[in-house]
Amino acid sequence: AEPVSEMIGNVERLVKVGIYDRPPLDHWFKGRVVLMGDAAHPTSPHLGQGGNQAMEDARMLTMCLLRSCPPQSQCESDQLKMAFQRFEEIRMEKTSALVHGARMQGEKRVVADPEKCKQRDELMRQEYRDVEGMLERMRSVYILQELNLV
Repeated sequence: AEPVSEMIGNVERLVKVGIYDRPPLDHWFKGRVVLMGDAAHPTSPHLGQGGNQAMEDARMLTMCLLRSCPPQSQCESDQLKMAFQRFEEIRMEKTSALVHGARMQGEKRVVADPEKCKQRDELMRQEYRDVEGMLERMRSVYILQELNLV
């Protein structure tokens, strides 16, 4: 612990930065521009899903564009609108749930009061004992969304 204490003691300036998310957007696109990843659904880091969800967005948006816009052709505005709407329909519910879940995990995990820390630790201990319940809760987070583009 001494090297850590020494490092902390040598810090000349500390910067405290908050962790924020925001309420879900009603739409992720306007005209020919679509948002994805943190631009569409910023999340706190408590589920470790920010980068993963951006990659799922990219995959799903690609699938929606390929479905609406034939390869080697220029994608018209109405085709883009169909692709972007489908992308929203497929992704919004899951990403909104993940943002909410990360916020809830943060509120549960990040506590300062020693008594609240003990309560949190006991609650988490109990949650981790229920292996089947924990696996079920994690399935919706960590398993790639099925492609239902038909």
